[in-house]
Amino acid sequence: MWKRVEDHFTLLDNIKKYVENYVRALTALCLAEVKLSDDVAVCFAPKDQMYEASLRNKDTIGLLDAARAEYDRVIRDDFLQILADYLRQAGTLKRRKNERDRRKIDMDRYKHDYQRQMEKGDHTGAMQNKRKYGGMKVGFEL
Repeated sequence: MWKRVEDHFTLLDNIKKYVENYVRALTALCLAEVKLSDDVAVCFAPKDQMYEASLRNKDTIGLLDAARAEYDRVIRDDFLQILADYLRQAGTLKRRKNERDRRKIDMDRYKHDYQRQMEKGDHTGAMQNKRKYGGMKVGFEL
């Protein structure tokens, strides 16, 4: 089961990276469009018909860039931030799994020590390990 959890978080981490790359690429595209529209606008004389078309193009690209900026804000605030918060839980889950595994090992060791001491006839030591095992078992099963 833990493998599925790790795979899930890996997939989500990859999605986060892909979306971040997409947002960067979209920003770069808009910046290139702004640069292109500026360069096209300077190619024509102000009285030229193409100059008017280039100004309309520049206005349209300005609107596109404003829409891109809003999209960027929405993606970052409403998706990437929430996804990053969710992905931070992976570390917590891994620490809890490791702690659980360590406690399982400790519990098994107490059980083994209890059985070994009972075989040797050391009832005092066996009872101590039995109490430790019982406490660990209760805590482990919670």
